[in-house]
Amino acid sequence: MKKLFLLSILALLTSFLNAQTHWTPVDPAGSTGLTATIIGVVQFEGEEQYNNQLEVGVFHGDVCRGTGMASTVALGRNLVFISVFGLEGEEDTFKIYDHATNSELDMTCDQTFVYHDGANTGTIPSPYAVDFLYNHYVIGVSADPTSGGTVTGGGTYDRGTTVTLTATPATGYSFAKWTKDGVQVSTSATYSFTATNDTKGDYVAHFTLNSYEITVEANPTAGGTVTGGGTFDYGTTATLEATPAKGYSFSQWTKDGILVSTNASYSFTVTEAGDYVAHFSLNSYTLTINYQYAYGTEAAPTHTENINYNASYSITSPVITGYTPDIATVAGTMGAANLTVTVTYSINSYILTINYLYSDGTEAAPTHTENVNYNASYSVVSPVITGYTPDLATVAGTMGTDNVTVTVTYSINSYTLNINYLYADGTTAAPTHTETLDYNASYSVASPVITGYTPDLATVAGTMGTDDVTVTVTYSINSYTLNIN
Repeated sequence: MKKLFLLSILALLTSFLNAQTHWTPVDPAGSTGLTATIIGVVQFEGEEQYNNQLEVGVFHGDVCRGTGMASTVALGRNLVFISVFGLEGEEDTFKIYDHATNSELDMTCDQTFVYHDGANTGTIPSPYAVDFLYNHYVIGVSADPTSGGTVTGGGTYDRGTTVTLTATPATGYSFAKWTKDGVQVSTSATYSFTATNDTKGDYVAHFTLNSYEITVEANPTAGGTVTGGGTFDYGTTATLEATPAKGYSFSQWTKDGILVSTNASYSFTVTEAGDYVAHFSLNSYTLTINYQYAYGTEAAPTHTENINYNASYSITSPVITGYTPDIATVAGTMGAANLTVTVTYSINSYILTINYLYSDGTEAAPTHTENVNYNASYSVVSPVITGYTPDLATVAGTMGTDNVTVTVTYSINSYTLNINYLYADGTTAAPTHTETLDYNASYSVASPVITGYTPDLATVAGTMGTDDVTVTVTYSINSYTLNIN
């Protein structure tokens, strides 16, 4: 094992002596042969490098004091062996060169080396770490999704300077977070940090598509139903539907009091939240009332009015003298359609009553009763009663708007009784007897006594009929027997 270790050292020294270096060291004291030795490893930002194309130079100002190539040894590490020239107490710095790219790397080592003659810095088991830091860092930025917004701030930054990333969401998107290598680093759209090896890399601004609440309501609530509200992503289509209730009509959609559509089905692209109101109007319907007689002609002017749905109505049918409507009041609650009602007027009939009485109030004949239509003519002949005369031979007229009662009074008839008194030769024997007698009255008139004469009717008697009565009483001369004794 010890033999292998010595061989590794020998290989390293041989590589160092034979390597063609980029820099040529300068001995400030001439060829004094005095040097200091560094056995080290190369680190980039604290990470040890295994690249045997790297050359480390030790500089005092711009003058190279020593240089060495990294070389692999048996311990599995890339060591650099540097002999450094200098003056006692000089403070030197380090530079790095990559032979693979033939370029001096844009890196800085914050460490310094203080020269002491014959001093050794680092050993093979425990080499001195020369740590180079990048002078610049690349910061990459991108948006997820790409349509979600724009990002700025990416680029190359000097070590230790401030990087400011800015995410600006596109319309309809919101910024969510910044991530680096999938790990969240900030939730601020503007994110600042110091450019270091740890902070270099690719940063992603994550955007989320906005969603908006669309609310719908009906005005009035009884006017109908509305659908289509909910949560919508920006740019999607919302379709609102308004369905009027019975007796209502859709009027318009408004948003924040502003008309947006007069279509019951309203579609739009969602770009913001909003409260949408479907306005419904109460329908009015026409109530038509026709007034007609039973035979179809117009009885009164038609009544027409507009009445809101579900409103009560009550219309009194007009009064027409002598007629009665089949509907005294047209009343109800308006439905969801026009309504026509026909009121039919029937002619009124009234009772004609005729009482037949004698003068003393007793019934002369059965009462006459009949129904007579309004405005109809009537003519009723009073019944004939022997020996009596009615005060109204005919009860006639035109029926009005009330029942009619008429009393016909029968007065008894009177007739003349004439009794002529004549002799057989026709000459007057006595003055004529004349008197007036009521119908059915008895009479008895004694014939006057005329000396020497005998009437053929000693008494004129009877019952008065229905005509005048004339009776002739004839006086015959008496004859007597003359007896002469």
